[in-house]
Amino acid sequence: MADTNTATASNDSDQDWTRYDGARGGKGWKSSSGEIRYQEEKPSGRGGGSDETGSGSSKDDAGGFNDDGAAASEDAKASYEEAKAESLNTMSFLRDQSITSVPDGAETIPSDVFVDADGDGVTDYCRVGVPAFSSPPPPKIPRLPNLTKWERLAESEFADAFEKDPEKMVDAYEALMETKGKSGTYETDAAKAISRFWNDDDQEIQASKRGVFNTALHQTANAIVKKAFLRRLDSMKPGDQIMVTNGGVGSGKGHSLGSVDEAIAMKGASGAVWDSAGDQNATENPWILAEAKKRGLKVNFMFVHANPNDVWSNPDFGVIKRAKDPKDGRMVDAAVFVDSYAIGARNHFAFMQRNSNDPDVNFITLDNYARPKMGDDGQPVMENGKPKMASTPKMVKGFPQDAMAVNRDELYQFAVASIHQMDDVPERIKYGALMGSRVWPGEFVKEKTEKKMSTLGLVRYTKRLEWNRRGSGSGWSRYF
Repeated sequence: MADTNTATASNDSDQDWTRYDGARGGKGWKSSSGEIRYQEEKPSGRGGGSDETGSGSSKDDAGGFNDDGAAASEDAKASYEEAKAESLNTMSFLRDQSITSVPDGAETIPSDVFVDADGDGVTDYCRVGVPAFSSPPPPKIPRLPNLTKWERLAESEFADAFEKDPEKMVDAYEALMETKGKSGTYETDAAKAISRFWNDDDQEIQASKRGVFNTALHQTANAIVKKAFLRRLDSMKPGDQIMVTNGGVGSGKGHSLGSVDEAIAMKGASGAVWDSAGDQNATENPWILAEAKKRGLKVNFMFVHANPNDVWSNPDFGVIKRAKDPKDGRMVDAAVFVDSYAIGARNHFAFMQRNSNDPDVNFITLDNYARPKMGDDGQPVMENGKPKMASTPKMVKGFPQDAMAVNRDELYQFAVASIHQMDDVPERIKYGALMGSRVWPGEFVKEKTEKKMSTLGLVRYTKRLEWNRRGSGSGWSRYF
């Protein structure tokens, strides 16, 4: 079990500590630098006490109380409640790197993202969300390992509320989407807005929450949307159509739904749209098709591919630019991002190959590579002597070879290095982008990746190459 007190925001020996009484009755200590610790003993030396969560305990659960009777202490409870409010208001969650263990009795997501137990070419798990064929509850929401105390609090509070009253949470999601004018659309990231760890009146605090807590909230958000989606399918009649988007994180799935004629028509013909989180690596495709078959529904699948290097770091668009916008702020972890391209494309291609002859299933593929943004005069828009780039999704035939050729290790190294090299990236974005090295340590090792990628059962498809016309252009490119 992890020691929650080995990592603190500062060195206790360099601090002068004075007694501190919180506004809600919490008892603790305040350092000369302004750090607050809710505990009985005066902090001294590394690991001398708890941090703002008041959880200097042997349990490490979301409540943060000891097993020795401290849970009955009104002071401890008051300290904990006050700590929650103070930390969220001061963004101390950005500095807290102490590690907690998974709560007692909770399951974790299987760590091997390459498992394909049934041999259908689609992996069974991904780093985040709930397992592909799972729609909790039951079972309970799986938890992530190696979260900080604030990440654990966000994860547990959201999961516990859902498990207590899942229908209430689904109602909240549907009401939320109705207010956004998106009834009938099911997207995991949208459900995170139900949690207080996602929103704030202060835009900078809100952006910081979305940088820090995006990964911790993903599992419950995914479960909420799955249950809402099934509710919608139950209201449809045989022969009705639904639509599913696939593609890596930030590849332009949502943008394509409103900008490509074929996608717009497909969406218009569909009574529900599952706008997949790229984080899920297309693992949900078989589950969605199975649920549709039960109800006699037809399914339209749209896959969007983009250059992951551009999507990650291009200053004109992409996930880092999106996260910089304080109105958005959402930042995906680099490991999750990489798998969404390196594994997600292979999963979708295998699924497409297996179901391409099904009369109730339709597939379209879009290329969303960056292209120069054109002005009204038909010429590229220039900025600092260079063409300004924009994502411009276009229909293509076949399946892009480069989507199947993403090097997992090289992309991960690029993503991490580029974050470190950007001087204008706020702390909250670096936090969200790099937390995977803590949550899933030692995962990206070249030999390990190469061996496991070769066992995906998808390499056999790489020999099925054809020369296809790329979109409506005159050039030719190699596509699957």
